[in-house]
Amino acid sequence: MVLSVHFDEDPVSDVVEYETSSSASDLPHISTPPTSATRAHVPTPKAVNLFINPSLEGTGLREAVQGSTPDETLAALSEVSATEPPIGTLKITANGFPLPIVIEARTQSGVLSALDVVVQLREYLQESVTSREYDDVPDRWAVDSAFFRRTENDAAEYNKGIRRIDLLLGRAIVGIQILSDAGNAKLLLQ
Repeated sequence: MVLSVHFDEDPVSDVVEYETSSSASDLPHISTPPTSATRAHVPTPKAVNLFINPSLEGTGLREAVQGSTPDETLAALSEVSATEPPIGTLKITANGFPLPIVIEARTQSGVLSALDVVVQLREYLQESVTSREYDDVPDRWAVDSAFFRRTENDAAEYNKGIRRIDLLLGRAIVGIQILSDAGNAKLLLQ
């Protein structure tokens, strides 16, 4: 008898088939190597060998993106690669953003620095939300609420309208998680 199992939540796994026996005497002994009929094929996920620089995690990243980091610290970020090994482009997805945030190296070397990530994230989050982005928002009330909280005591900022930072719904950026060696990543929010 063949039992098939499909894992919908795991995109790496395929349909796994197990051959089962109808009686205990048909079961292989531990010392018997499995045959192709009894062995299940479960693909192993590929390991990610790209790592984010620790300076782009936790409160350091949050403060740098918010603009509350001293200039000396920002200058030091220009000296270090955003990833190990170094890459030239990072594509960051985040809940609430319809498209990835593409961050590219701004140095002649073509290596993406930690400062490139901080500056371009900050610039992206300060841009106004386009009408198309706003139309694609699943919970406009939550975005509007985040906007009103952010601009509550600042009429000039209120007059500038909803910005992409409001799509974070007041959540703080706590890091970046690398998803693939190709430079795909996810913005971690809290």
